[in-house]
Amino acid sequence: MKTLDRINQFINKVLMYIAGAALVAMLFVGFGNMFFRSVWMPIRGSYEIIGFLGALTAALPLGLTQIRKSHIAVDIIADRYPRWLQHLVEGVSCFLCMIFFILVAWKTFQWGLVVKRSGEVSETLGIPYYPIVYAVSVGFLVLSFSLLVDTIKSFKSMKEER
Repeated sequence: MKTLDRINQFINKVLMYIAGAALVAMLFVGFGNMFFRSVWMPIRGSYEIIGFLGALTAALPLGLTQIRKSHIAVDIIADRYPRWLQHLVEGVSCFLCMIFFILVAWKTFQWGLVVKRSGEVSETLGIPYYPIVYAVSVGFLVLSFSLLVDTIKSFKSMKEER
């Protein structure tokens, strides 16, 4: 279990740093666009670049959000359950979410394949954007891995409580 946890932490930290770099790049492009607009002419395609970087910023740290439990959780009723049942509910919930996000990653990856085969590019700069779609798919896949680790932890905790 410790090995899975370490792998999960490492992968998610790498993706977090990539997402952080994308966020900083988005800041520079946005600031640069405003600055150059006032002194000369705006950065061509800045809207597209910021959109691509925003997709990376949103999708890549999803697994770390799961690890840190930084998402919204409403457990008004579940808090009243016995501890072993709380772990069971959490484990089943994580498992179902994992299945859902595996499907989301798969369909997103398939969409990236379609975009690549069709040769579709961004409107202003003509940049092929299928790599961004693939990166978003990786973000969902890593989230699924984090949910798998949480599922295992929950069921292990449930077993220890009983």
